[in-house]
Amino acid sequence: MSFRLPKSTMITIFHDPTCKLSKESLRLLKRAAITHKFDVDVVQSKKIPPTHAQVADIIRYLGNGSEAKGASLILKEDAPKVSTIKEAQLALDGKPGLLKKPLIVDWDNRFAIVADPPSLVQTFVDHIKDRR
Repeated sequence: MSFRLPKSTMITIFHDPTCKLSKESLRLLKRAAITHKFDVDVVQSKKIPPTHAQVADIIRYLGNGSEAKGASLILKEDAPKVSTIKEAQLALDGKPGLLKKPLIVDWDNRFAIVADPPSLVQTFVDHIKDRR
């Protein structure tokens, strides 16, 4: 007979350690992870930008069914205006720093937010609680 541990929810935060908002969001997310029992994967997006597949998924999650909305939400305000996944991917390929951070993703439940302000971390945690 084998013993298998229950699967834990893995949350990814695309993080910029030089950004005050990102540091505060990470702190809040780590605190919530203890209480609500999920794991946090911290990705320093300047070193490891999201893949094309991840960008496509995040745009779908952010837009809640609207590719145009999600594409506009994933990029900083000073980025070129985009309305498709392909356009957003091209913008990020040319300049990965255009990715909004902190960007928090629940891959299992297909949900993402940009935690600006960091208080939106609580909205994200509430979403996780509702899905269990």
